[in-house]
Amino acid sequence: ASYDWSSQIGTYTLDQALVEFGPPDATSKLSDGGNVVRWPGTLIDGTVYGGRVLHFDKDGKLVSGSGSGRK
Repeated sequence: ASYDWSSQIGTYTLDQALVEFGPPDATSKLSDGGNVVRWPGTLIDGTVYGGRVLHFDKDGKLVSGSGSGRK
């Protein structure tokens, strides 16, 4: 199930995400200084469970998120 990240925007930080989810699979640096960070999910019968993509601003605060939620 997808998590509603909207309640975490502006308060959830990249540092918190790294503690909760561990090292990301990929990080993309944006021209505005922000980051898009991706954690892989687990592939079961052709469906990915538990993956998430989070966009943080230059200060490390959540801008948007998709995928599974916090533990």
